Amino acid sequence: MLDEAPAVNNVFVGRQPLLDRALRTVGYELLFRASNTASSAAFVDGDAATAQVVSNALADIGLDNLVGDKLAFVNVTSHFLTNPQLLAFLPPDRVVLEVLEHVRPEPDVINGVQHLVDLGYTIALDDFDPHGVTAPLRSFAAIIKYDLSVTSPNELRSEIARDHAEGRRSLVERVETADDHADVAEAGADYFQGYFFARPSIVAGTAVTSNTVALIRLLAAINEPRTTMKEIVDLLTQDVAMSVKILRVVNSAGHGLGTCVTSIQHAAFLIGRSRLRSWATLLIMSSFDNKPAALVGMALTRAKFCELYAERRRLDAPATFFAVGMLSLLDVMTDTPMESVIAQIPVTSEIRTALLERKGPLAEALDLAIQLEQPIDPRNATPADCDILHRDIVDSYRHALRWASSVTAATLG
Repeated sequence: MLDEAPAVNNVFVGRQPLLDRALRTVGYELLFRASNTASSAAFVDGDAATAQVVSNALADIGLDNLVGDKLAFVNVTSHFLTNPQLLAFLPPDRVVLEVLEHVRPEPDVINGVQHLVDLGYTIALDDFDPHGVTAPLRSFAAIIKYDLSVTSPNELRSEIARDHAEGRRSLVERVETADDHADVAEAGADYFQGYFFARPSIVAGTAVTSNTVALIRLLAAINEPRTTMKEIVDLLTQDVAMSVKILRVVNSAGHGLGTCVTSIQHAAFLIGRSRLRSWATLLIMSSFDNKPAALVGMALTRAKFCELYAERRRLDAPATFFAVGMLSLLDVMTDTPMESVIAQIPVTSEIRTALLERKGPLAEALDLAIQLEQPIDPRNATPADCDILHRDIVDSYRHALRWASSVTAATLG
């Protein structure tokens, strides 16, 4: 009822090589790029940028095509450190997680970093300043990354000596000239990165675009304890892009299965419920690099409220009410007029009428949900407001808020 035909788009990942003292390439830093001509990482949301890099690298281009047998260095934000399950698809032996310099070492961040270390991931600290906010994370890191443009060779010498004494390796970036390389090598650096060796290049791939509706619906289903794996698999098979991406990831060399998985049902059971949830979340995050994650929570709240509204009034097809609530923000999420969005999605005439003309029982439920998003002062309530404040309606909305909050807290953070 809600499926839309998948589109095929180009995706891009920037990469810059990292070299050792013998000038051999040991890895590549993977960088967000919006196009094949972008010279820098222009993005609004760091979490979404990381999500796009991970999604594009794993499911669309492939780590083998990006880095071969070398290491992939991936920038991670606080959100990924406090929700380490979102990185579960990255093979620990093939990646280095670069903690960005503005990440504050709150207790949940420290716990997340420790968890990732326990899982075998290599941690690097990006643009490290011994007096900066990430200094307390130094003991967790295997690699410390210094920026030559802000750290003098003398400072490098003392800090690198400390790192070596404590069993860590050093990586210096922004090495732009032969003199820079000589200075950094003399200071004892283990690895180098900069324009002197190579500018970032861009690798392109082809991605089947995920259906946003299907992703949100899958996210809701995975977080509903009563949903069976068969029901989840059924939802997966309704979204071609999701199925393709999961099969690519499961069959990648990093998972070492030794056999080709061609069934989405087999793949889903191999991955498990928790990792499926992480992957759906990652794809949703990567879809909206300029949209707040709160939009997903609002859509889920509307959907659940409309469903409860139908159930309590014994109306037919509560799932259709859920669909209306979920679809109600798709125009905002996609920056496309609702009429154009609906034209691309096969929906019933009742759903179309509710969303475009605001008529019928479906529209009544949706309008109630929208009105409840604005606080009502009981002292100044109109008769219409009093209807909205009926205990039955308020209880349903509170239930919907709690449910949506539990879903987003477990996934989007």
